Amino acid sequence: MRFPDGIAIRFVAVRCSEEVQSRPTLPPNSDFPICIILKFMSGLSLTKHVQLAGATAPRQVARPLVMIVDDHDDTREMLRYAIEMNGYSVIEAADGKQAVRLAEGSLPNLILMDTSLPEVDGYMATQRIRELQGARQLTIIFLSGHAEPQSREMALAAGGDGYFVKPVRLEELELALKKYLTAPDSGI
Repeated sequence: MRFPDGIAIRFVAVRCSEEVQSRPTLPPNSDFPICIILKFMSGLSLTKHVQLAGATAPRQVARPLVMIVDDHDDTREMLRYAIEMNGYSVIEAADGKQAVRLAEGSLPNLILMDTSLPEVDGYMATQRIRELQGARQLTIIFLSGHAEPQSREMALAAGGDGYFVKPVRLEELELALKKYLTAPDSGI
């Protein structure tokens, strides 16, 4: 949407709660919560949680949890939108040390791991996460800007289950999510 004074706004609707799932078919005049994110071209974001009139509370459903580990805010934001729009919950880490702490506390179902990270690189973070109790069965997919074969080999040797070169195509990401996770039916 573009206003007369030149301010452009991008609207993205996502579910407000990580635990909420809408019913497959909504009766006429039903209400449901949505989250409106206003993204101004200046970079300013405004999130508004809205309860539409007449809505009934949706049923609670646990969704698979995906951890995004990347030191670039814009990459994490883009991945978060794509993953949440596919029906998954998301947590984020900006470095390898934080990723290990978060994995230990929340044990996600899938981790998207960058290779080049501050503090602890993605290879070492993956090895440390694999040592955590219960972490052997979780899926770790590397997303890296390194296209060399040795980078892929190092990622798989560290315990990675897959490797994508950035920028990753959203279609590839969606296929990987569907392959490794089962999302609840979004009803959309």
